[in-house]
Amino acid sequence: MYILLASKVGQYRTELSEGLVAAEIYHYLFNGSVCIQFVIAQLAEPMKIRVVDEGPPETVNHVPSKFFPRFEDLAQARQALTELTVFSQLDTHLVKVSPSSLNG
Repeated sequence: MYILLASKVGQYRTELSEGLVAAEIYHYLFNGSVCIQFVIAQLAEPMKIRVVDEGPPETVNHVPSKFFPRFEDLAQARQALTELTVFSQLDTHLVKVSPSSLNG
């Protein structure tokens, strides 16, 4: 099972934990700037996922994985991400990045 996680710098981030492994990482660019980092993660079993609101004060929430988009395989997750990030004539791009970019 795969789920789709998102992080927006300066606003919020979802964090990987034991039982949740990044399969692929993408940067969503709007007008040439990274807006959101998406992670397609493999989920071993239902769990709570740490979501951190970065605005002052920093707030931590533990959200059940059932509230995240779920997919049977990686191809379905990729297709959903593509559909989510394509907007008509807007200057948007989805760029696959290396796992080392996950925390940076």
